[in-house]
Amino acid sequence: MHSSSIAVSREHRRAKTDRLDTELLMRAFLAGCGVKGATAAWAAIPTIEEEDAKRPNREHEKLVGDRTRIVNRMKSTLSRFGIRGFKPTLRKADEKLGELRTAEGTLLPENTRRSFVAT
Repeated sequence: MHSSSIAVSREHRRAKTDRLDTELLMRAFLAGCGVKGATAAWAAIPTIEEEDAKRPNREHEKLVGDRTRIVNRMKSTLSRFGIRGFKPTLRKADEKLGELRTAEGTLLPENTRRSFVAT
């Protein structure tokens, strides 16, 4: 049973008790079984095949999220050195990384360059 399908009275401000919760759940359960009274919506449980079919999309979303996180971290690190126009997603970004200069005109520190290559 989907939790949002259980009707809750918003007119009466009563103390929340386990007895009230139990009454609401019983009423919703009986309505779902076909007993006349309040209505309820049942949540469909996906099959193993349906759940497995969602896996590639979930993995893709995870990879895209990881990429966004890494790019944002790189951009924020570079902005601390005064570099704002660099695009880490370009194919030749690793080659151009060695040529980048800070706002003072010096090369990026060695550890910063290494951390970008490691990610």
